[in-house]
Amino acid sequence: MEKIIFSEDSAVTVIGELHECYKPTTVTLGFDFDTLAAVIREYGQKGQQVLNYFNKDRQRNAIDYPITINLKDITGSRLELIQHYFKVYKPLTMKPNGKPEVMKEDFYIVEEVVDRASYDRQHVGYYRSALNGTFHQI
Repeated sequence: MEKIIFSEDSAVTVIGELHECYKPTTVTLGFDFDTLAAVIREYGQKGQQVLNYFNKDRQRNAIDYPITINLKDITGSRLELIQHYFKVYKPLTMKPNGKPEVMKEDFYIVEEVVDRASYDRQHVGYYRSALNGTFHQI
């Protein structure tokens, strides 16, 4: 997570990088404020530092325009959200003719936050049995 952008409503936009294989891709995620705060709390002292600054900035400003917090400026580096998986969906926009279409930008709404360790534990058995089945066929 590199930047947090927020305004007076409860929606928060996070800009960061998704690392797939060897190529990082910039991605933008839309979070509910409470959901993002709960996720950041789980990242120890650095997460708390981000939350303190984030909350202070929210209270200090009568927000008439979006505020951008650059995490590299306040913590010296970005916050890597490696303890979670995010179930996301791509929002729809309306074409001029009134028909919906999938948004073209790399923007996704976070529908669910999943703890990575528990998800991985649950799926290890499934992957083992699938591999065993595949090797058995060979």
